[in-house]
Amino acid sequence: MRGDLQPRRGPHVYPSEGSDTADGTGGTGTGSSPDGGPQAGSRAVTVVLGEAGATRTLRTGGDPLTLTVTVLNTTGGDAEDATDNLSVAAEGGTLSGGDVNVSLLAEDGSWRPIGHTARLTTATLPAGESRTHRVRISLPEGFPASVTRLRVTAFSNAGEETIT
Repeated sequence: MRGDLQPRRGPHVYPSEGSDTADGTGGTGTGSSPDGGPQAGSRAVTVVLGEAGATRTLRTGGDPLTLTVTVLNTTGGDAEDATDNLSVAAEGGTLSGGDVNVSLLAEDGSWRPIGHTARLTTATLPAGESRTHRVRISLPEGFPASVTRLRVTAFSNAGEETIT
């Protein structure tokens, strides 16, 4: 090794090449290699959002996907004890505990782990009003290889739900 070069920080990458951080990670997060590409062993999983069917991509062992669930009361009156639920399901398969990490942003600003099928809240939602929930989803490195698509759905007895 030449004395004027620093040790390699990954395949074919020196901290001064394609990296903006001293540790050689390029600031790309846990799902990327030092050169910004996918992490070795990481794979893409398509996430389908609600009824609209918009898609996002998650990588196993990678950075989380943050979504906003919005519930609009379209019932014509106050929705007493309206319950908002979330489901993250494998298309064509099943998920077990620990297969997917799902968190809900709490009022204090912290992320609270919830299950892949969970109640987000139960509270009155006034007529014509809406409320939002911030949800974060990530996939561990050991995510089942047979699952290539996840569907995220929301349901509330207060009316209309959207996921963005």
